[in-house]
Parts: sequence; C-alpha cells; structure tokens
Amino acid sequence: MNHLKKWQFYLLSFTFGLPLSLAGVLVCGVLVLCGYRVKRYGHLYYIAIGKSWGGLEFGWFFLVSIPEAESTKRHELGHGYQNACKYGLVMPVFWLIAAARYWLRRLGAPIDYYAWWFEAEANDIGEKLMEHEKKEEAE
Repeated sequence: MNHLKKWQFYLLSFTFGLPLSLAGVLVCGVLVLCGYRVKRYGHLYYIAIGKSWGGLEFGWFFLVSIPEAESTKRHELGHGYQNACKYGLVMPVFWLIAAARYWLRRLGAPIDYYAWWFEAEANDIGEKLMEHEKKEEAE
C-alpha cells in the first residue's frame, strides 16, 4: 500500500471512510472532555485507556490499552488505512465481525484472531507504513 500524504489520508477518511471516522470524532471528543490525552501515531491519533485489552480503530483515531504495545499501534494504523483506502463504507461490518471474534477468543473459543485475512492485512499495512515513515525520518 502506498504511503499517503496527510491531507490525502484525511480526505479519504472523511469521504470514503466516513462512518468510522465520524465515530472516532465522537469517541475522541468525549474522551478528551473526560481528561484523556491524544497522541499521534503515523497519520492517526490515539488515546491510551484501560489495561491489557488490545486496541480499537475508529477511522483516523484509535484506542489502545496500557501498556501501549507497538505491535497493537501498528495494527490499528493498518486498520485506519484499510478504512480510508480499501473498505470504507463496509468497514463497520468488518469492525463488528472483528469485535465478535475478539470476544469469542477472550471467552475461550480456539480462534486465531490474526488468521482472518482482514486482521493479517492490517498487520502488514501497519508494518509497511511504519517502515516507510522510519526511512523518511532517516533521510
């Protein structure tokens, strides 16, 4: 996946990826009003909240548990790009399926969360984007 300029990412997030991005605006707004601090990761913004549960993506914004695992942030970054560039309007459906898989796994079902192509793809996208960003910083 090509690295997007910041304005391109936000344009796609608030057009093609609008449903989750609007949810992100609402969630982020409420959490900021409750005193949480917003941080930046790639072209996305996130809030660290709770302990040891993983992450949850909302378009241009995501939540991540404390401690903030780099692998989780990369994964959620990948979902942000999936929302903006690939799946947009159907992302809420994928989000619900991923949430169901997450909770089934937490309840003991023998589910390999990352075996689903959508989750594996998010990992791959997040890795590539952060590699690209590190190369740009080094130059």
